[in-house]
Amino acid sequence: MLNSVGNISQIQGLSNHEDEILSEKSTYFTYKQNEKTFHLNTRYIPELKLFLVVEQAEEKSMGKIFNTLLANFAVLAVITIIILILTNLTISSFQSRLKKMASIDRLTGIYNRHAFDIIMNQVIKGAQRKDLDLSIISFDIDHFKKINDEFGHLAGDLVIKNIVTLTKDIIRESDAFCRWGGEEFLILLKDCSIDDAFLICEKIREAVFNTHVIYKGEKIFSSVSLGAAHYRSDEDQIGLLSRVDKLLYLAKENGRNRSEKEIPAPVLV
Repeated sequence: MLNSVGNISQIQGLSNHEDEILSEKSTYFTYKQNEKTFHLNTRYIPELKLFLVVEQAEEKSMGKIFNTLLANFAVLAVITIIILILTNLTISSFQSRLKKMASIDRLTGIYNRHAFDIIMNQVIKGAQRKDLDLSIISFDIDHFKKINDEFGHLAGDLVIKNIVTLTKDIIRESDAFCRWGGEEFLILLKDCSIDDAFLICEKIREAVFNTHVIYKGEKIFSSVSLGAAHYRSDEDQIGLLSRVDKLLYLAKENGRNRSEKEIPAPVLV
């Protein structure tokens, strides 16, 4: 409007403020002209002895504000999406860690009893449907209490971890290996005959017997007793565990550091 008129005194709504504008170093006014609202900022520049006058129609001003708001909303939306994605990833990672903590033995890194129960139940159902060979090995460390009493529980933990490492090197990745409790372990072997399971028992027994751990400069030797049983289609999980447990104790009764397997029932013709 100032560009088209060129004189403050000729502008409707602003002419009454001419003296005030020219007498102040800095002023701000709003005035209306032809049903439009204008915003006017003035500032006196003494070095040039001039007034700097900036005028803007309200429509343009509001347009800039609206565009700024849209830009801010867009930035906020992007930030919100990023935060939601990061939050979801964090929650997923935390849930995965919780799930792992609930199924893995902290000392050895193999399955705990709770996880093994679930896996064994699923594997047995699969063996029933497909009529597959399924064997199980149970073993524990001979005279483990004596090791703890003589060398301490940290030494006992070292023995356990060493035996787990040796066993993992012998069994297959598909075999489910579990710390059943204390110094007792279970291995579930899918598609494995009782004879093959017994051979695995012997490999584990020999590996443990022929190695040792060193704790505070002292060598600690250990041995294990093992039992191997084959799944029968007419039994449940409890029945299979009961049979392999009896074979483990038979190995202990027969002198320890040995393996026992069940003798398959004769096939009637």
